[in-house]
Amino acid sequence: MTPDDGKSLGDGATFSGGAKPPTASRDISLGDERTISGGDAAGLDTVLDDIDVVDLATRYRIEGTLGQGGMGAVLLATDTRLDRKVAIKRILGEAAGNRMAVNRFLTEAKSIAALNHPNIVQIYDYGRAKDGPFLIMEYVDGGSLLDSCRHGAMPLENTIDMACQLCDGLAKAHDLGIIHRDIKPANVLLTKDGTPKLTDFGLAKAQAGDHGQTMTGAVLGTPDFMPPEQRRDASLVDHRSDLWSLAATVYQMLTGRSPKIIRLHEVPQVLQAVLAKALEDEKEDRYQSAGELRQAIRSATNKLAARPAAVATDLATGECPKCHEPNEASRKFCRNAECAAALRVKCLAQTCGHEIPVWEKVCPECGAKQPDLVAAKAAQLFEERDSAEHRLASYDFSSAARVAEALQGITDSRFDEFRTWGRTFADHVIREKSSADDLVRARVGDATAHRAAYDYSSAIHAIESLPEPLRTGSPADLLGSLCADWEESKQLLDAIRQRIATRDLDGLLEPATRALVLRGDREDLRKLVSQLKKRNEKRERQAEEAFEAASKLFAETSDAKNALGKLRPHRLSQPEHSAFADILRKAVAEEDTLTQMLTAAKADGIISSDEVVALANQVTKCLSYNPEHPRILALREPLLARIMKDPQQYRGAMPALESFLCSFGSRVPEPLRRLQAEVESERTKIEAESQRANVRAHANRVALANAASPEERRERIKELARATFGSDQLKCPLCGVFVKGERLVRHYDKQHGKR
Repeated sequence: MTPDDGKSLGDGATFSGGAKPPTASRDISLGDERTISGGDAAGLDTVLDDIDVVDLATRYRIEGTLGQGGMGAVLLATDTRLDRKVAIKRILGEAAGNRMAVNRFLTEAKSIAALNHPNIVQIYDYGRAKDGPFLIMEYVDGGSLLDSCRHGAMPLENTIDMACQLCDGLAKAHDLGIIHRDIKPANVLLTKDGTPKLTDFGLAKAQAGDHGQTMTGAVLGTPDFMPPEQRRDASLVDHRSDLWSLAATVYQMLTGRSPKIIRLHEVPQVLQAVLAKALEDEKEDRYQSAGELRQAIRSATNKLAARPAAVATDLATGECPKCHEPNEASRKFCRNAECAAALRVKCLAQTCGHEIPVWEKVCPECGAKQPDLVAAKAAQLFEERDSAEHRLASYDFSSAARVAEALQGITDSRFDEFRTWGRTFADHVIREKSSADDLVRARVGDATAHRAAYDYSSAIHAIESLPEPLRTGSPADLLGSLCADWEESKQLLDAIRQRIATRDLDGLLEPATRALVLRGDREDLRKLVSQLKKRNEKRERQAEEAFEAASKLFAETSDAKNALGKLRPHRLSQPEHSAFADILRKAVAEEDTLTQMLTAAKADGIISSDEVVALANQVTKCLSYNPEHPRILALREPLLARIMKDPQQYRGAMPALESFLCSFGSRVPEPLRRLQAEVESERTKIEAESQRANVRAHANRVALANAASPEERRERIKELARATFGSDQLKCPLCGVFVKGERLVRHYDKQHGKR
């Protein structure tokens, strides 16, 4: 037996715990040595210039070396933030300064980062330290598939289960356009419960091209597991090349032998045809997708498992289908006390259902041939079984459980195997559901811990690493919150940088404080918030001092303009300060208006009564904001004297002068008091008469509407005209036309009298 110990850069087997023995040079993945020796360090900074240098020791505690290779090492470490074991893959020495080697390393990082699948080793983070780049990866502690193959051929059932899971992981990679190019047992790690995980994507390339990393004619990979086209030219590979390598891996799992020489007759017969097609030399002759290969493996094994139908229809009279104990033909249950299986079943014909002995091949009631019906029913149950497995693989636990429950309800002893499978599968669904719940809790816990450390990228990746069907409910809410907070933090940081660059610091404390809540790890933000708080405290002290000085000046001199001038340079955040400044601004505005009115009134040397009224009202406004202004107070007496020269001239302006006169209180001259009283009395009479007229007019309109004859209607119109005599806008109640009150009767006679 020639085992494959093939190693690519940082071989995935090194994640499995314990250092591995040295490897023969013939087993090393081709391309590694050329990668180390080719190129130079020139331009390396360009490759890594967008990746910050970090100190791994601040978060990870190194506990040992899992593996060592020519280009680097894989270290076992503990993530002190999340308290979990991780594998840290390093590229060190000369390789760390080699552009092409670093490109390969980053290719692996970016390839795995895009793949969130339970059958692919998860990458938590990647970056660079002072001594070279690194990957932080899931620590898989169950060994590698190569370790299992060293013990010889694996059981068929285990091989089939692992192969299907690897097909699922590979399908995810291919769906994202990523080709592995180095699939082999050494690059499949196993968890303690036997779950296989693809690793070591160092030779992966994007389906659309690998940006010049693979030169035409180059050979990359491990020879024994390379398809023919990859041996000729690595640039010719596509997703079907990975399927050849996976089939070669399955071959070693089934035989315990390296696929250097493939002998298909050593493979269990049920999978010979499947592997023969998967290992065809021409890509077009192979399976065209990982899903198709998976389905072929499942279909082949299902055919193998279809024996119950044959057994159930090939029984001697009285033979128990379960323990094969002979019984009397009249018995309904097996005589074997340890079996006691039912010996009567129902005819499978849809329109029959008659109870017949299990060994009967033809229903005596309807003549239906039982072997054919049993085979058809078995095929249907196999489809349901496949459907349940597919639904479970898609994390549709409830649907898978319903199918399992239906299979457990089978009472026909000919299909006991399906009932047994249903019970086993139902338990499997429960375990998988529990594992999925644990995974969700773990990822949510990881994301929460990363969020607490303000590491949004890792937190988002933790949630996105969940299979999509599990990203519902709280994980989806958390992911939305993380993305929103991360985006908000980036926008805030950009805005803060711009405002600092332009020295626009007013109001910056609030967004800076919010940014610090979102990015508490930023010491520069903490310092900025502290500086802004001190700046604001200083400005508030200055504003308080200015407020006190302005208040004192205004109280002593009533000089609103100079008082306002003391406040203008300051940002007034206190409501009391802002309200005082608002009063001063209004006082200054009204005083400026008064000055302009006085200038205009004196321009022609004559101050008219209208100007006196306007000035009196403006003086009142000014005094409402600045009641102690001496020069404005001095204007009141001259204005009052002008009004007293001819009070009757201001009779019509008495309502407008009411506030001005009230400001004198009891000092209002008696003639003006009498004039005010007369004007008020006249206004009251007019309002009362107007109200009475409105009442009469309304009554007439009502009566007009209820008038029974044209004569009565004309009388009502005359009364309405008398009540509204002199009105310029009276609406005719019959046609809606507006006319003068005294013309309402004439309008009625002309337009409505003959109706």
